[in-house]
Amino acid sequence: MSIETPGPKTTKKKSKKEKQAAEEMRRRWSHAQGPWLAAANAASLSLAAATVGSLPEVGLPVWAPLAAGAIGATASYTKAATAKLPALSKFYRPARWAGFGGWTSLALAAGGPWSPDLLGALGVGMVASALLRPASQSWEIAAAERKSAEATAKERLDLAVAWERRVDRVCAIKGTVVTDIRPWKNPHPTNPEETWETGYTVKGKLPPSAGIETLSRATAKLADDADLPAGCGVEVAGLPESRRTFELFISTVDALAKTVHYPDDYSRRSIYDGVPNGVYRDGTMVELDMKWKSTVLIGATGSGKSAQLAAVMASLLRCDDVIIWGIDPNGGGVFEPYLRPWVEGRATRPGIDWVATSPDEMHRMVDFALAAVEARKVGYADLMRGANDTKVPSSSAVPHIQIVTDETKSLPDEIKAKLEELSDRSRAASIRPLVCALRAVADSIPTSLMSQMRTRIGLRVNDEQDLHHLFGWKSKLPSASEMPAEGYGLIRHDPSENPRLFRGLFADPNSADRVAEATASWRPELDDVTVRVNPGVYMDRWERARKAGWLPGLGAGPKVAGTKKPAAPAAEPDRPAETEDTPKGTPPGALGDMLSGLGESIRKARKDIEHRSGKGASDPREVDATFHALTEGLSLGEEVDLPRVLRVALALADGDGAKGAAVVDIATELRWSRPTVRARMAALEIEEEAKPFRAGPGAPAKRGYLREVLQAARERILSGELEVPPGIDADE
Repeated sequence: MSIETPGPKTTKKKSKKEKQAAEEMRRRWSHAQGPWLAAANAASLSLAAATVGSLPEVGLPVWAPLAAGAIGATASYTKAATAKLPALSKFYRPARWAGFGGWTSLALAAGGPWSPDLLGALGVGMVASALLRPASQSWEIAAAERKSAEATAKERLDLAVAWERRVDRVCAIKGTVVTDIRPWKNPHPTNPEETWETGYTVKGKLPPSAGIETLSRATAKLADDADLPAGCGVEVAGLPESRRTFELFISTVDALAKTVHYPDDYSRRSIYDGVPNGVYRDGTMVELDMKWKSTVLIGATGSGKSAQLAAVMASLLRCDDVIIWGIDPNGGGVFEPYLRPWVEGRATRPGIDWVATSPDEMHRMVDFALAAVEARKVGYADLMRGANDTKVPSSSAVPHIQIVTDETKSLPDEIKAKLEELSDRSRAASIRPLVCALRAVADSIPTSLMSQMRTRIGLRVNDEQDLHHLFGWKSKLPSASEMPAEGYGLIRHDPSENPRLFRGLFADPNSADRVAEATASWRPELDDVTVRVNPGVYMDRWERARKAGWLPGLGAGPKVAGTKKPAAPAAEPDRPAETEDTPKGTPPGALGDMLSGLGESIRKARKDIEHRSGKGASDPREVDATFHALTEGLSLGEEVDLPRVLRVALALADGDGAKGAAVVDIATELRWSRPTVRARMAALEIEEEAKPFRAGPGAPAKRGYLREVLQAARERILSGELEVPPGIDADE
């Protein structure tokens, strides 16, 4: 029979981290007591020790508390002196031990602590301890900060001296002076609460015998001499203070080593806030000024150009004062993902306001934009005067128009010439182009168009000459080894700057769908002043896209969320051919013949009225009144030919006491935007009332159309005098 004996107990040894955590907790608890509570606790401990020690059965020796106080005072002084604390702390800490220990010994010698003199002395000591503790701690904190500042200053001074000697040695000059060193402490791109320390900036001045070019030629040698980590480097920039003043950007952590994904934050922004699209070596965010500057983006296949463009598009869609127009000669594939949520009914507004895929549509869009330049300048003269500016301010009511062009090489030469003219003229009207291409050579982007591009972005290319074409042959560009993966590139915001290395934010293909749906609620509509440039061209843009067939699902208009995808429409039955006698817009068949004859008689009647009025009355309102009286009740089958927008307006204006129909009410009924309603009414030659009016009894005053104007338009359409434009009933 064997008996098992338990093994020795093992205690888990605390790690250094756990010990530090325990010490920190103890320190925090000590500080949490506050000066008064700490003094009261010490006084209570002395009172309790004197009370218990004075009991006959305990008989604590008088010298015991005094000895404990002396030991504590000696240890406190030694610790304060070792830590080089201020004189007050060296006095206060030992005095507290000696004071409370001495009082306890005094109370034991008196036979007990309860005499008034002893209690009064204890109270005075407690108050003194409480009052002196904050002063002692303040001196300690100030001394610690001073010590830290001195250590930092010494470290920076040593670093400055090292860079002075390094620049002089590597560049073969003498007399460089470093005036400042600033560490980089920036919010992390994907976690703003985290501080990212990735390097530092060296500011200095070169001797008279050298200039900025001397440093630009030696950045790689400076990085090698400093033995920076792999992936880190040195960048140089001049300062406006003088031609010899410089800044060196020294990266000590490769902030571009890992792919930085576009954040899931789709919160609202403004075009004035800048357009985030990447990260610099120092960890700061790259932001494009697309409100005022034309932009060019080039990159070879596999360079990450599509992801870079997606990041720019995501940032633009977040702006509540921007609408995007897209030009894509390759069938609209770049912009289709941003339109799908709208087509499928998951978004109330299309992510891209207008897309041109054919040469004809490109001409329409660019011609419209060129005409909008003058229209905006004239139409918003008062707005610019109120803002004390010569340029149209952007807002949700007057959105900035960003024209994004992909694969510029495939564009017709006439379109490239018009884009050049647009870039040259449209800055004041808040219309700016962004052109993208695989290369920066003249056959991709004409030199005259490239010269208009102020912001330039070059991703990895197959031939480094492309980057020289983009940034200029005199620019000092990093070597290809510093751009080892897709997404790396160079960016220059102004011709006066040197290109800087960055890595673009990675926006995955699904981000287009997410951002288009997330930002639909605040996406602006095109302003009325711009729409009036050519209402028919603008309002029929999606009808033309439907006929072109490049956007799947657009044929039946946007779907309601949750419904099935509509089946392909059945083929229309053959219609009888129209003859020369058949008025345009008249349906064939018996009803068509009847309406055709009726329309012809009405037209003859109106011509007779106008002929008679020309000899006598000259007021056109008399002609309209007489014509209305003659044609009253002749509107047979009007519901067949009237456009939807007019039918809805007439129905709203037909109520008891109604004077007309408001634009907002028509838009609500049709689920269209107000600019679309106004544009289609203008295409029907229906004029909006100049001032707001009450459409019905008790209704608030709104902009809209009077009933008499709507009825006159109905009669002109039924008589055949006014031809209904094609696509007038197309959904947005």
